[in-house]
Amino acid sequence: MSIATRLEDGTREVCIRAWGAAQRAGAVARRAEGQTATEYMGLLLLIALIIAALVTLQVPQKIANAISDLIDRISTGQSPQGQPGASPTPTPDNR
Repeated sequence: MSIATRLEDGTREVCIRAWGAAQRAGAVARRAEGQTATEYMGLLLLIALIIAALVTLQVPQKIANAISDLIDRISTGQSPQGQPGASPTPTPDNR
C-alpha cells in the first residue's frame, strides 16, 4: 500500500467520523430538552458582550461628559453649538 493510498484512506476515515459526529450533534440540537435554558444562556452572553463593549469603549463616560458639557453650556447661556444663546424675540408666527 502506497503512502498516497494510506493518506486517502486516513482522510476518508476522518471525514466519515466527522460526518457521523455532525449528525449526532444535529440530533441532539433538535431535541427540545434544555433548549430554553440554552437560549437564556445565549441571551445572557450576548448582553454581557454588549455591556463589555460599552465599558471597554468608555461609552458611559463619553455620554456623561457630553451631558455635563451641555449642562455647563446651558448654565452659561450658550447654545449647544457653542454660540451665545439669546431668547427669541416674539414674531407674529411664534407667539
